[in-house]
Amino acid sequence: MNLDNLRELILSLSATEKRYFRLYLSNNKAERVTVSLFDLLTIEPLAENVKKKLRQKHPKADIEIARKHLYKMLMKVLRNYESNKHIEHELGNIIQNINILLAKGLYHIGKEEIERGKKLSTTYDKPLYYLLISKLELDLESRFNLSRLKEGELISIHHLMGEKLKSELLFHQHASLYRILLSRLQEQGPIKNLDAVSGLNDLLLEEFQINATGSSESFEKEKIHLLFQSVYFMMTGNEYAALRVFEELNELFEKNRSIWKGNPVHYIHMVEGILTELTRINKYDEMDFYLKKLEGMEEVNETITLQIKVTLIKFQLLKYFQSSETEGIHKILTGFEAIEKKKNLLSLTSYLDCCIVVAQALYILNQLKRSLQYINVIINTPNVISKPIYDLARSFNLIVHYNLRNEDYLQYEIKSFKRYLKTRKDVYKTELLLADFIKELLDGKNQKRFYQTFYEKIQLLSAEDHLENLFIQKLRINSWLKPVLGIL
Repeated sequence: MNLDNLRELILSLSATEKRYFRLYLSNNKAERVTVSLFDLLTIEPLAENVKKKLRQKHPKADIEIARKHLYKMLMKVLRNYESNKHIEHELGNIIQNINILLAKGLYHIGKEEIERGKKLSTTYDKPLYYLLISKLELDLESRFNLSRLKEGELISIHHLMGEKLKSELLFHQHASLYRILLSRLQEQGPIKNLDAVSGLNDLLLEEFQINATGSSESFEKEKIHLLFQSVYFMMTGNEYAALRVFEELNELFEKNRSIWKGNPVHYIHMVEGILTELTRINKYDEMDFYLKKLEGMEEVNETITLQIKVTLIKFQLLKYFQSSETEGIHKILTGFEAIEKKKNLLSLTSYLDCCIVVAQALYILNQLKRSLQYINVIINTPNVISKPIYDLARSFNLIVHYNLRNEDYLQYEIKSFKRYLKTRKDVYKTELLLADFIKELLDGKNQKRFYQTFYEKIQLLSAEDHLENLFIQKLRINSWLKPVLGIL
């Protein structure tokens, strides 16, 4: 790890983690060089300047040794800091304890740790840890030539290990199907043709067969099953069915809070899914309940906290869009500016998904140039994973540029936009209508008639095609057209 990467790690630390690190090293005079390097990396962006200043302060210090030692100490302190937050850390500590106790010949104490680890791994549904601990149990008993175990007990241990191995394999297969489906949703969005539905049904059948395999029910198995179902219904545009599944999933999470509270990623995805479906069916009045759930979550780490904040910002803005409450929009945008300083801790998709909503918020506030900045962030980001976000940004880009009266640019951009549409398999009719409409506005004189005709076509599309309606809703075309046409 070079100094730039080490600085990136240090800047990712929360204020509490930094205090914990300083406290850990404060009483050790031998760590003065380590602390100095830590402080320099915190404030100095250039690696060469860090090296120069460290040599000035500690002429005899070896920078390479100091760099490696700082990384080692940072990871050690962070492991200690996180040790009580995740069940995996606790089980890992138990495994270390067992190894130490067996090495010291303290078999009776080691046996107690083994029983504690097996019980904990069963309670929290961690079959791989159960396997590792059971293997240590067999290693312990082998030191006594298995004389302390009856044959039936030995068979029982091996049988349980086999069951845990099968359980883990099935979970892996189940989880892989969910991740494949989620990846498709992120990359492609809701499906638009029957061929794509057929491909999804193959996954659905395979998921059904895996879910029916094995008799034991567990939190992880049920969670993955419901997550798969929810994504399937989101991809097929069945919002009400997705919401019913999300309600089941929410009930499951609430009953098993102690199991997942240290790693709430899937819980956040669930709440985000519920909020997404509520916006699609225009039930904005029901969003507050789930927004408060996110606001009330315990802080696990800075990455999770930022993910919660960016989710709140996105859906609070979407809620404010319905009332055009500009004061509330201003306040939320201020919060987003603070988050942007640590956007490297967010997934690219989460950040860009929020950028398009922020761009729309700035458009409502008539801050068109700032709106364009966020659109350009999306369009100019190489290898955007989520095509739906990119496609939405390309369409919204035309609207903002037209309102900025960038007519020369639009003549070029409309041609580029239409070329891009030809490269895609599934194109919204709205996208083609929008490009033609703006070209007519640039070329024609009777703009009021163009607006009226375009508005009528959009309303017809919304009524006839559910997925077109969702795209029109996300693009917020009506908020542009209605003021022009004097429609309330």
